[in-house]
Amino acid sequence: MDLSIIIVNYEAWPDTGCLVQRIQQLSNRLDQSVEIIVVDNGSQTHPLAKYCEEGAGVTYIRAERNRGFAAGVNLGWRASHGEYLLVMNPDLVLLPTFLDGVNRWINQLRQEVYRQIGVVGFRLYSPNGAPQHSTGFFPTLWWTVLGLLFPRERRKYRLGPRRVGRVDWVSGACFMVRRSVFETLHGLDERFFLYYEEVDFCWRVWKQKWQVVHDPQVGVIHLRPLEQRTVAPKLRVVLRHSLLHYFQKNLPYWQFMVMAVGVSIQAWTAYLLCGVISKMNGSRWIWRSILNITREMIRRRNRSNHMGNPGKDSLWDTILADEAQQVL
Repeated sequence: MDLSIIIVNYEAWPDTGCLVQRIQQLSNRLDQSVEIIVVDNGSQTHPLAKYCEEGAGVTYIRAERNRGFAAGVNLGWRASHGEYLLVMNPDLVLLPTFLDGVNRWINQLRQEVYRQIGVVGFRLYSPNGAPQHSTGFFPTLWWTVLGLLFPRERRKYRLGPRRVGRVDWVSGACFMVRRSVFETLHGLDERFFLYYEEVDFCWRVWKQKWQVVHDPQVGVIHLRPLEQRTVAPKLRVVLRHSLLHYFQKNLPYWQFMVMAVGVSIQAWTAYLLCGVISKMNGSRWIWRSILNITREMIRRRNRSNHMGNPGKDSLWDTILADEAQQVL
């Protein structure tokens, strides 16, 4: 098997069904063997699920509950057989030449001169044809704080190079990775429920001396990028956890602590305001959850510094499980 396409679905069956059909249409003309793996993260029953279960060349995996994007991708990877993995969001519309571009990259990556490339990202377009920001720099404390001055779609992302070139990281909405790289890194970090999992993965790719490149000549239409949607209050819990987890895992301790204190101050302020302003009272649990998660991350980090392995913490897991199930 040459290529495994992994699609993680959660309550997006119309998008997923259309994407699967489009892949089937376009993959017939490739000189690579292709398998499609649809991972459903505990969605409600839908007629299109049966189509994916019975579709030719489609493997359907249903998780009992929504464990997040990273966990869904890892389920697909473990069930796959391809030499290369192509991870795709359901809300993508394939341009006619997209899989031709993927096919070209597979042939190139098999050549010795490209052996150091581990991940390839592709251009994302809005429905109106405008290019979306689909790459970025690795976060630092100063860049994250400075990013608050910019529109949401520019805080984390940038457009990327005009030609094929190396970048820090590529968007998780659509990227291809060597299976050997994915296996060496043991997949995506499942402690990221949503957001920053691709940044962390590319960070680990670079640390292992592989390269991450972006090809702006191969692209797909991305219908509903997260950074262009209104952030639901419940989603704030997951987004802040992902940011803090990235800082805790990959950056110096002092940067994590500064970020954690900043998040705590913001959460405390919002929590108090929710108690004063009656119409905001229903959101109070959200900020309390953020406070609980932040405190727990600080406690775990401190314990790790003094004891080595922080181990497993039931409060941590309970908070994430309870809050995450209300988000996606």
